[in-house]
Order: sequence, then C-alpha cells, then structure tokens
Amino acid sequence: MNKRPHIDKGDVGTPGGGDPTPSEGNLKCRLDPTIYVAVVSALPNLFGILAILLVLALYQPLISSHFSRVSGVKALGIEITLAAQQLQEAAELQVGVTLTEGQKLTAVKRAEHVAPLFDNARILWVDDTPQNNRPLRTLLRDLGAKTDTALSSTEAIELMRRFDYSVVISDIRRESEGPTGSHAGLSMLGQMRRLDFPHYVIFYVGELHGVELNGVSNRLVPEGAFAITNRPDELLNYVIDALERDTWGSGASSAE
Repeated sequence: MNKRPHIDKGDVGTPGGGDPTPSEGNLKCRLDPTIYVAVVSALPNLFGILAILLVLALYQPLISSHFSRVSGVKALGIEITLAAQQLQEAAELQVGVTLTEGQKLTAVKRAEHVAPLFDNARILWVDDTPQNNRPLRTLLRDLGAKTDTALSSTEAIELMRRFDYSVVISDIRRESEGPTGSHAGLSMLGQMRRLDFPHYVIFYVGELHGVELNGVSNRLVPEGAFAITNRPDELLNYVIDALERDTWGSGASSAE
C-alpha cells in the first residue's frame, strides 16, 4: 500500500504554520511604531524645505531683479571697455590720429548716456573701402543703430530713396568712381540736396587738410554738410549731435 506523504501544513503558510502570511507581514510593517517615529522626526525638515521653497517663490521677482542689476552693471563695464577698444582700432586705421584714454571714454560715456537715441536710428555709411570703417560700424550697431553700407554714390542714393536715414556718413574721395572720384562725396551731397533728402551728412575722411591757426585746425565744412572729421571719437560725438537734433528738431545744419 502506498502511503501518502506527510505534509506539514505550517510549510504552506496556513494559519497553523510557523511563518506569517504575506498580508499579516505587511500589516505588521505598517503598524511598526519605529516607522511612525521616523516619519514624525522628518516632518520638521520637510516643513522647513517647504517653507524655503515658498519664500523663494514669493521673492523670486525681487531676487531676479537684484541679480539682473548686478549683471547689468558688470555688462556695462565690459561694453564701455569694448567700445573704447573699437575707437582705438578705428584711430589706428587713420593717418596720424591718436586718442587718449580720456577722449575715448568721454565719447563712449556720452553715447551710453543717450543710448535710447540709437534705438530708433538708421545710419548709412558710404565708402568704397568699408573694411576701414568696420570697428566704428560695429560700435554703432552695438549701440543699437541700424547701419547700412554703400560702395558708391549711385548705390547710396538708391538706398536713400528706400529708407529714411537719420545720418549719412560718407568719405569724399572714391577712386572706384573714376575721374570724378576725388570729390565723389561732395557730388553726392549736391545730388542729395537737389533731391531734397533731409539727412544729416558727416564726412569721415582719411586726412584733414585745414589751415593751422595757433595750433588749431581751421576745418572748412563743405556747404550743406553737418560736419567733417578724421577722428573716430569726434565722429561718434557728431553722430550723437545729429541724432539729438533729428529727435528734438532743429534742422540739418552744420555742427561747426
């Protein structure tokens, strides 16, 4: 006779067995007082974290504003230094022009002081060698002005028909324009006046041929022009003068 094997009911987790059922074990864990102690102990830290998050959320605009002002001051210092460097690079491209640190900083700080004027300004730069003006054109763009370039009087006049420029910066000599190139800028100025373009015209030239009187150059500003210079710091100041008159109104007259 085959005997049935003996089965210990306690091995299968019955109520009479030695090990608790899974449900009983889970219940015991849930009821373990050490867990409650741990949770209660952690509550102050949790509330502290929540309180910090709440404070940060409430004061976030104030904190952002503070750090924005700090970073803005830092950025402003970098911009002034960079702008002064751009003026220095422009001076190095001019014949016999040297700038002191005071001259550069005076022009740059004035530009920074009237910065909103540049936001609405559109400037046309006419020159057949635009690479020589790159530092100044970059500076004007960094200040916020829209800056277009033209290589010839014909191209410049066409742009003037399309856009309303606050200021026109031009050279006088342009070898690319043939026999009349020695006074191309002056011819363009005459054409502008005949077409009744009210733009302020500043001549930025390689060399000034004025008469020295007691060590002061007597510059003859071409009729109908706003100013003439070969110094980048003066050019920046003349542009600001023109923008101020264009904004507040007084007619396109000479700055001299």
